[in-house]
Amino acid sequence: MNWRFWNRRYYIASFYTLIVAGLLITYWKSFTHPTGFTIMPLIWPFLIGISLAYLLNFLLRLFERKIKRRSLSLTLTYLTVLALILTFVLLIAPQISKAMGHFIEEFPDFSEQITMQVETQLGNFDLTEDHVGTVRDGMDDLINRFVTFNQNIVPRLIENLVIIGETLKNIILGIVLSIYILARKEILAHQFSKLIIVAIGSQKQKIMQKWLTRANQIFGKFFVGMLLNSLIIGFATIVLLFIFRIPFAILVGFIVAVTNMIPIFGPFIGAIPSAIMIFFVSPTKALIFVILILIIQQVDSNIITPKILGEKIGIPPIWVLVAILIFGYFFGIVGMIIGVPMTALLIEITREIANNRLAHTHKKYAKDT
Repeated sequence: MNWRFWNRRYYIASFYTLIVAGLLITYWKSFTHPTGFTIMPLIWPFLIGISLAYLLNFLLRLFERKIKRRSLSLTLTYLTVLALILTFVLLIAPQISKAMGHFIEEFPDFSEQITMQVETQLGNFDLTEDHVGTVRDGMDDLINRFVTFNQNIVPRLIENLVIIGETLKNIILGIVLSIYILARKEILAHQFSKLIIVAIGSQKQKIMQKWLTRANQIFGKFFVGMLLNSLIIGFATIVLLFIFRIPFAILVGFIVAVTNMIPIFGPFIGAIPSAIMIFFVSPTKALIFVILILIIQQVDSNIITPKILGEKIGIPPIWVLVAILIFGYFFGIVGMIIGVPMTALLIEITREIANNRLAHTHKKYAKDT
């Protein structure tokens, strides 16, 4: 008996049996579940685990270059992440609490001043009483919405305890799964490669492996470069805010650093809520903050980003904008972050397919002539 042939048939049968079983379970659950069945609660821990494993693998490899033992390197990786989280809690959480308290305390006086300013400005225009009443009603409705939102923050958190608990459960399961993936990543990669060979054949598996490797290079360079860039921008923002004595410096620097991971729109996404938060303390300092952010972003876009990323992604600016808009529309903030490297990969795949077809056409034409 040809055992190699028999093993291939066994793997193929097992592979398609798992697919059919999964489809049957999903179909059955969709009819028997009282509120409708969705597979996302099952998938979320796996998505979180795979994403964490991919991101933390860069840090794990840094430790493994110095420490040859996988277990010790893995322990240091997660201890480093835990230290960063604790640092975030100790430094950022008090400022978040202070900012929310200041906002709730100052909002009534601020809303009253805004209302008075609006009424004063309305007096300078030749408006009818109906128009003035419409503007006042709109202002009152907006203020009431803010007040209601602030009053309902705690009750809404209590109402959503089940959702929060479910999210924490998925995160914990994802962390456990990421540890397992990183501890056995070579074995899992080999098993995945064998599974792909069974499903699509060795020739197509080599092509797929090639593009997975290229995708890893593109995403890795992009994320490492953007992370380094964000750390520089966040640190520079904190230093400048301390120099100009602008409140919530650490919190604002953290927000700016995180949102800076989003190309083009990131600085604005981070600057707007930060400016509003500072505005409730001092409008003048909020204006200074906006000016500082504009200067920092000019330095970033013209000097820092080209030095760090350079030509690593290699797509024109127009495609960067298109990628952010399209992926952001379908996948939100996550889509805006992964859109650029994903578009770069799709462009490379399209370019290679086009070049191969052109080469084949030229070869066929030369043969015919």
